[in-house]
Amino acid sequence: MWFYGLFAASLVPMAIWAAQVGESIDDAFSALHSGAEVVNLLLLGHHALLLASLGIAGLAFSARRVGSAGLAAAGLAFFEPSILVLLALEVILTLYLAVRAVQNYMERRSPRALQVATGFLLFFIGHLSFFLFHLPGGAGILLGNMFALVGIVLLVQLLPRPTT
Repeated sequence: MWFYGLFAASLVPMAIWAAQVGESIDDAFSALHSGAEVVNLLLLGHHALLLASLGIAGLAFSARRVGSAGLAAAGLAFFEPSILVLLALEVILTLYLAVRAVQNYMERRSPRALQVATGFLLFFIGHLSFFLFHLPGGAGILLGNMFALVGIVLLVQLLPRPTT
């Protein structure tokens, strides 16, 4: 549950940041805005919370080293404000989670394991596109946002429902 909570919390500063750097509503959701990189506490907070959520997910896969590295990277966000470095760390952690989810599916062969693997693979593809197509001053590309969104929706669908 911590993964989802931290991930959701990371979206709040990102949405505020995207609205600030966008000259129009199109800018906030595509990379039409170009110019100097706008790095402030909102953007760093987003990356710190996202890296922390990925670190928690790494710990959930019983990978102490990867999870600890993700949590350490979350702290690094405020000391290394290079967006490309933070994006690269996110790509590495999401790739790890995708590979572990695929391994889990290969062992279990269940529909839920397939959904988790698909969710993390799409989440990884979204983050990879953020890294590969990063434009200084841009808020990300629409295709990357769509992959990441579909991936996280697939994962959220698997959360246990409260019983009454």
